[in-house]
Amino acid sequence: MLAVVCGALLLCYPAVYNRYPLVYTDSGTYLDSAITFHASWNRPFFYSLFLLGLHLRTSLWLIPLGQALIVTYLLHLVVASLFPTLGTLAFVFLMALLATFSSLPWFASEIMPDVFCPVVVLTTFLLAFARDSMKRVDVVFVWLMLAVAVMSHLSNVPLAIGMLGVTAIAVPLTRAPGVREALMLIGTSITAALAALVLGNYVATGEMSLSSYAAPIFTLSRMIEDGSATAYLRETCGVRRYRLCDYLDRLPMPMDDFLWRTKDSPLYVIGVHAARDEAREIVAGALRSHPWMQLEATWSNVAQQLRLHATGAELSPRLSPWFINDVVATWFPAEYES
Repeated sequence: MLAVVCGALLLCYPAVYNRYPLVYTDSGTYLDSAITFHASWNRPFFYSLFLLGLHLRTSLWLIPLGQALIVTYLLHLVVASLFPTLGTLAFVFLMALLATFSSLPWFASEIMPDVFCPVVVLTTFLLAFARDSMKRVDVVFVWLMLAVAVMSHLSNVPLAIGMLGVTAIAVPLTRAPGVREALMLIGTSITAALAALVLGNYVATGEMSLSSYAAPIFTLSRMIEDGSATAYLRETCGVRRYRLCDYLDRLPMPMDDFLWRTKDSPLYVIGVHAARDEAREIVAGALRSHPWMQLEATWSNVAQQLRLHATGAELSPRLSPWFINDVVATWFPAEYES
């Protein structure tokens, strides 16, 4: 346990250096959702509940420590399964290398669910290849962490399903024992998470789906900025009257403006629910009509995203309670200056 605690503390150094946990605009939404018990239309509710269990409306400092402890403990289980004779000092040294040369400490120190992306990979590996080296309580913990990771962010759903497929191939190839048991453990964890997401979405919106609002609207907004959806609308608005056709003179527009500029964005003038209804059809039509335009834009977006990652976004004063500075000022006023 000493090795895990020391490794977790090493992962918290960005927060310590910053003198506060790292935050992003969306951190405010995640924090506020569970405190006010208000489900956001564009992200799952479960990471918000996870945060509430750590901060208890007292302080945000336990969040990076809690996230770091989870990842470090999973890494300790992985290392113990591969190198069972490795000592405490050696493990701490490995964690120091990760803290120095990887992005892990930055994601562990940030109030965002991104840290659960590697958790999907670590937990599926452990359930596939390290069951015999773990105690029963550890197997249960790993199973739960996989479910929590899948519930924390919708992008982890396809990642987890992909890891399940990799497991189905890798376990027989490596002649590891218990392929059926491995697939059952991983599959039931993912299934439980998917069921929770669908149930949570039903409670919040009355619809049985993984993401009745976020996925089509986010995809549409991306394709409007990329130009493919805008080109499709210009070609079809004379025949098929979408609500967005009334705003063609303002398209294309930046994705952020379309999603978040509530005063003048067509999304909020039309209404999120109404826009969702036609978003799927526009996205499908744009992909059929302009596949190469979108493919080229997607590769460009990927290259740009790999170069960009910023902390502390949107810390300037805002009136909206969804932004992180207003949420901290409201619910954690003693920490606002930090």
